[in-house]
Amino acid sequence: MDALFSIDNVSFSVREKQILSAISFACVPGEIVALVGNNGVGKSSLMRICAGIWNSPTGTVKVLGQDVHAMVASQRAALITWCPGHLAGVSGISVLQFLSMAQESFRFSKGRLSPSRGEWEACRKALELFDAEHLAHRSTDCLSSGEWQRVQLARAWVNSGRVLLLDEPSTALDLRHVELLISRIRVFASQNRAAVIFSSHDFSFVSALAHRVLVMHNGGIAFSGAPKDLLQENLAQVFGVRFQKGLSPQLGESGESGESGESGESGV
Repeated sequence: MDALFSIDNVSFSVREKQILSAISFACVPGEIVALVGNNGVGKSSLMRICAGIWNSPTGTVKVLGQDVHAMVASQRAALITWCPGHLAGVSGISVLQFLSMAQESFRFSKGRLSPSRGEWEACRKALELFDAEHLAHRSTDCLSSGEWQRVQLARAWVNSGRVLLLDEPSTALDLRHVELLISRIRVFASQNRAAVIFSSHDFSFVSALAHRVLVMHNGGIAFSGAPKDLLQENLAQVFGVRFQKGLSPQLGESGESGESGESGESGV
């Protein structure tokens, strides 16, 4: 099966510090891929490059064979949906207005400033998908962290691009809404023949959802495979904690008493 989305030989640095080095991978239609790794390893940077928000000095990012960074904003938004882990600058508007902003590039490209009736309806349906329809007229300043996360996810569903990029999507969600999110992502990938790429520190979430896991370490992809095929000793080497069967970190057994002020942090 031909790749829907691919990145080839992508590198990235910040202030002369190498963050990503010659990253390459591809996704086929319907595939759900997880990015895991320690804090600061470059997961969010890679996601932003995949979304076309940041440029890489080397390599290419392609959707359906087209260079993402050569597209205008409206073309890119039609193909790629990006849901960042933290989104600022939306204070003082209603949740429904916030969702309507997801389609601004489409409207502007057609010379329209205001959402159509169909666009408002798409926003309401997206809120319903994430059990957030009751938040439609609430201010974005008056949401709990879990409510805000569900609103951001609903906004991502408004566009329904062929590639869905989610940066730590289960953060702040309770168990019921994590289960709902897993269901929504599976249906989205299957029905739209879309590629879904998400980052996470929640190994239970990754194991339940991902078809393939990319383990990032030292600027590259250290291991790649189905969750059940990843070797525990390799994961332990990357994350600094032992793993039980599958993707279950064995926490709280580092042997440190904590009396000396050393807690045996894993960095996960």
